[in-house]
This record gives sequence, C-alpha cells and structure tokens, in this order.
Amino acid sequence: MSQLSRNRKDSKKSIFAGVAIAATMFAIFGLTTGAAIADSNETGSGGEIGLTQSSISVGGNTTCVIELGAAKCWGDNTYGKLGNGSTTSSPSPVQVTGLTSGVTSISVGESHSCAVVSGAAKCWGYNWAGQLGNNSSVNSSSPVDVFGLSSGVTAISVGSYHSCAVVSGAAKCWGYNAQGQLGNNSTVNSLSPVDVFGLSSGVTAISVGSSHSCAVVSGAAKCWGYNSSG
Repeated sequence: MSQLSRNRKDSKKSIFAGVAIAATMFAIFGLTTGAAIADSNETGSGGEIGLTQSSISVGGNTTCVIELGAAKCWGDNTYGKLGNGSTTSSPSPVQVTGLTSGVTSISVGESHSCAVVSGAAKCWGYNWAGQLGNNSSVNSSSPVDVFGLSSGVTAISVGSYHSCAVVSGAAKCWGYNAQGQLGNNSTVNSLSPVDVFGLSSGVTAISVGSSHSCAVVSGAAKCWGYNSSG
C-alpha cells in the first residue's frame, strides 16, 4: 500500500472516530444534564426558550434567564430555587414570582438564586446560612427583598451558600462565611449584607465561587476567602 493510500485510510479512521466520540458525548450530555438544559435555538411560546434572552445563569442543576426583562427558571427546584412558589422541579421555564419586568441581572448558585430588579436585590431558595440576605435563615420558594438593598444594585453573584452584590460602586456580601468569603475581616455568617473591607467604591464587577469571592475595583482584581489552591 502506498503512503498516500495509508494517509487517506488513516484520515478516514480519524473522521469516523471523531464522529463516534461526538455522538457519545451528545448521548452523555443528553442523559446527565436532564431538565437543566433547554434548546436556545428555538423560538416560540408555551415555555420554549427563544431568541429574546439577554442573560443566562446556571448552578446546581438549575438554569435561569432574563427574557424581555422577566426572570424565568427551570430544572431542579429543591428548596424552591426556581422562585415560582413551589418546590416541584420543572423541565421547562417557569415564571419567577413577581419578577415579570425590570430584571437586569440574575445569578444561580448551588441551592439559591438572586436577581437585580429595578436596582433592588431579590433572592430565593435555600437559606440556612442567610444567603438570601433578608435577616432570616428560613427558606423561601419565592423572591424576598435583600435587607437594605432596595436601590443602587448594579450586579449580583451567588455561590454555594453566600451572595455578593455591587451597590452604588461598593461591594457587599452575605450568607456563609466560614472561610472569610464575605470579606469583612470575620468568619461569622451574616443574615444580611455586610461591607467588604476596603471596597467601598470603584467596584464594577463581582463574582462568587463556592468558598471565595472576587471583584474588579478601579480596574484591579481583588479576591478574598478560601485559598488552599492559590
């Protein structure tokens, strides 16, 4: 067999192998992601995901989007993190109670969700460590007001059990704080927002992980919380 024939044969094998791998990956994703995935290429009503979404966030087998200013979620609804007043999971988008307009930012964590609505922060779902920020540790299957954050909120992010927001250029966090992820020089949980030490102005973006948080401050990156892996 000539070298050219061998190359063509090897090329065909590579193509077939790639197709097989792609098909296998598709099957795995289809079986393991379940209700937390929807088709973003469809347009229509009756729960379909169309081409009118402006923002999307996923976490803990739940997905939420902003569609024409309204918040909609689907997937796992343990602890009420779909925000529709129930704890029943949904394979298609449901309307978050009360958030039919004015939603500009949304974030989904491990077991709770938060949104910015007309400049105010709202959260719903699991609340054992105060991650909903409403001065309570009681779960809520519909949005509650985050204490003290009724205006000026421009961004919000949630992790496993804590939440952070940018409020009039300052960083504020609430919820679980065992690794100092609230950034207030403490490891005590907080049921309501606390100021992140030193970040009282110039904050333009914020992001929360499982046990640490980061922000952009006057163009510089700042982080706090758990640091075992650097």
